[in-house]
Order: sequence, then C-alpha cells, then structure tokens
Amino acid sequence: MEVTGSAADRIDIEMALLKPFRNTQQVEFVLTPVGAGTDVNWRMSGHHEVMMRLFSKVMSMDKLIGKDFEKGLARLKDAAESP
Repeated sequence: MEVTGSAADRIDIEMALLKPFRNTQQVEFVLTPVGAGTDVNWRMSGHHEVMMRLFSKVMSMDKLIGKDFEKGLARLKDAAESP
C-alpha cells in the first residue's frame, strides 16, 4: 500500500492485491466529523480484468477483504484515541 494523497477530510491509498489475482485498487478513506468524534468510511475502486469480474460475481469483495479493513479501522481508532 502507498498513500497517494491526503487532506483534512480524506486519505487516498493505492493498494496492490496479490491474491486471488494481481490487481491495483484505489482506496479512499473519507473522514466526517460527528459530534466529538469522526466517522470513517472507506471505498475501493479500480479496473477489473475479465477474470476478476467473473471472480467478483462469485465471491463478495467485502467478504474477501472486509475483515482486513475492519481490523485496520479498529487499529486507526486505537491510534487516534491513544494519548
């Protein structure tokens, strides 16, 4: 992963996937102030070759990498809230 941009309300990352197919995706973390905290949402987009399009019809990308993003968001929360 490589951070490709950042602003007060977002962080952009280029992520290289190795399995099940090599691919590069653009990831965007959108930060929205909510009360005393911040709501963090992520989006992923990129070009899908034929095999990846077929694979995504069978396997949910959220199932495939969602838990990794949830773990990363939990770590981000811990880091942001630690003294």
